[in-house]
Amino acid sequence: MLNLLRMNNRRIFRSKMFAIAFLVILVTSIASAPVERALMKAVVGFAVSVETESKSESESENTAALGDALGTTEAAKVSEIIADPFVITFLPLFILLLVVSFSYMDIENGFIKNIAGQQPKRSRVAVSKYLTIMLSNLVLMLTALIGQVISKYIVGKVEIDAGAIPQAVYTFGVRWLLLLSLSALLLFLTVGIGAKPLALVTAVLAGTGFLGLIYLGIDTAIQNMLHIQNLSLVDYAPDQLLTQSGYEGPRAVIVGITFSVVFMLLTVLRADKTDVK
Repeated sequence: MLNLLRMNNRRIFRSKMFAIAFLVILVTSIASAPVERALMKAVVGFAVSVETESKSESESENTAALGDALGTTEAAKVSEIIADPFVITFLPLFILLLVVSFSYMDIENGFIKNIAGQQPKRSRVAVSKYLTIMLSNLVLMLTALIGQVISKYIVGKVEIDAGAIPQAVYTFGVRWLLLLSLSALLLFLTVGIGAKPLALVTAVLAGTGFLGLIYLGIDTAIQNMLHIQNLSLVDYAPDQLLTQSGYEGPRAVIVGITFSVVFMLLTVLRADKTDVK
């Protein structure tokens, strides 16, 4: 198992997809605050110029005062950044695409035959992949977190609110767990049933948030057919909970653990019963 883990770590951290995900997440996170501030200044500047020409002097002074207020940025709290490392909701998309690419890499190039043939149980390969994905997901989430800290520091101060950090670390861990539950689903689709196209579609829909529309349609259909009220799949979907800011922690933990255990169990059972082609 240790040799499998070393091999998988080398493969994922040296892959092109990891480099792409790492750079996109880091650059986007660092650029977020400066870009937002520049856009706000541009909008206020445009508003000031328009009001100076067409409106009263008092209204222009009010808009100018708003522009001056942008120069004094409130200090960003480290706890808030830790609790929500993804500054843009679509950033998890690149992590999920990396999971699909890595999970199917050895199957696509035929190297799985050599790996699985050396193991007493083929499910070990799937488990080792999941453990490697756990590490890579954590690295990329920390990359997003560090990028945000740098971004906030560029435009203003960063305040270390030590009292709120333990709760923030817990929230960070819950998001990591939810991301792992989605990774377990993708691992099942790629390794368990060998459906890479379906895994890619699932990763894109989950990473962009479009699965929420599907959940809404299912909710509506169930309510109309079975007359069940107050049904909301969004409250129990890991992809939706991952990017929410006010979700219930215990519920998210239960959802994350349930998805991870169920889909990893299915992957293990399927891997042991399926011949490597």
